[in-house]
Amino acid sequence: MLQKTTGIILHQIKYTDSGVIVQFYTRDFGRQPVLVRGMNNRKSGRHNALFQPMSILNIVMYYKESREVQLLKEFSVAHAPARIYSDIRKS
Repeated sequence: MLQKTTGIILHQIKYTDSGVIVQFYTRDFGRQPVLVRGMNNRKSGRHNALFQPMSILNIVMYYKESREVQLLKEFSVAHAPARIYSDIRKS
């Protein structure tokens, strides 16, 4: 079933050559691991820079309660904290 939610990225783990498992914290589902496929594919538009910790994304995922890891369908950036990585006091 497709579910729309907003999530904060906690961290990511490399899964395959072109995929990562991203840990989101969402208001609706709590801590949720989501598989993101096609990270190194130029045509997919999914880049590692968009999946940095503490970024807030609007996500659409295929959610099945019996699965441990959900599958990402699409996303959009709601808020990217760019200043965290460039400010020496915050890092």
